[in-house]
Amino acid sequence: MDVGGRIPAAALAAAALTLIALALLSALPGPGPGPTPGPDQGPETGGGPPGAAENSSAPDNRTELRSLDYYALFLDELTKPRYLTMTHREFALRVSQGWEPPGDRVVVLIRHDVDHDPETALEMAEMERERNLTASYYFRVRADDYNALSERVSSIIREISSWGFEVGLHYEDLYAANYSVGRAVELLRLDLQIIRSVVPTVDTACAHGNRADMPVTNDRIFELSGTDPSDFGLVAECYNTVLPLVRRFQHRYVGDNMGRAVDWIREVRNAEPGWIEVLLIHPCYYARRGGPTNRPGLTSTRALTSEGSYPLDRRCPASLSRVRGSDLSLPLSLSTRILSPLSAHDDDRALSTSAKSHLPGWTVRPT
Repeated sequence: MDVGGRIPAAALAAAALTLIALALLSALPGPGPGPTPGPDQGPETGGGPPGAAENSSAPDNRTELRSLDYYALFLDELTKPRYLTMTHREFALRVSQGWEPPGDRVVVLIRHDVDHDPETALEMAEMERERNLTASYYFRVRADDYNALSERVSSIIREISSWGFEVGLHYEDLYAANYSVGRAVELLRLDLQIIRSVVPTVDTACAHGNRADMPVTNDRIFELSGTDPSDFGLVAECYNTVLPLVRRFQHRYVGDNMGRAVDWIREVRNAEPGWIEVLLIHPCYYARRGGPTNRPGLTSTRALTSEGSYPLDRRCPASLSRVRGSDLSLPLSLSTRILSPLSAHDDDRALSTSAKSHLPGWTVRPT
């Protein structure tokens, strides 16, 4: 104020500008509500099971999180006394017999879906073995870039199994059968026969998600066919057996679907003793040299596969289907007839034509 008690014009103007700025700021929308847990969208689509906490956001440094160096730090964290790692198989058997998680430890179920890159899966298993930790590994027999029956990959699968890790089938048979339920059941039996020719003791399985917009996810094969995993010699299946048991307890289900970077250390540190942490970790995102798609010497499956060899993935478009040439020739005892288009009359329980039109109509017919 001036000596006469009057407010100077400059001060009045400044005060008016301040009030206008405050009004504008208050009119701006504030942050909206945080993400809510999605429904159980089935395998590989990124949704968690009902009741599970939402995946927490990861730091910006995505490359560092998706590395074996970071994974080693995460495994070091799990060696602390507050954690107990178990395979999916062991957890299912224990809970079905009345076991409950200890109140002073966090139970961690690590699941490795080996969609691609078995070599990185082997590296992860070696790191886990060095720290006396355990995990579950699920291998495909219809992958477009590795062959479970080749000398290279079968030796990896047997090695991981010999170290005491759970090895199971990562099945995708509704998709491979173009959603024909009867055909999918035949293919599941064939695929189990194939993986058991590598590791005869395989008795667990986990559904693969071939794409996010599948009209029916692969884990529904049992529901649609009126069968049970036990009808296939399975004691546990991730979505039909293990998750329902996990839901009996306080739990979180966190996955790195679609390459999402996850700070696994923060995830387990935030868990309370007595919780179940189900962690889906794809080895292919942690490869040391750019992952499985950057390897030389790859060629088209359709161009090299001939009668009497096992078609690795008839669902993959020819332009994207890539395998090592040395992995194509497999035992004739497991031979198949190649590239048979599936029509609706092949199975009276086949899904609708509109559902099947989402994808090319190719399947594998066992001989």
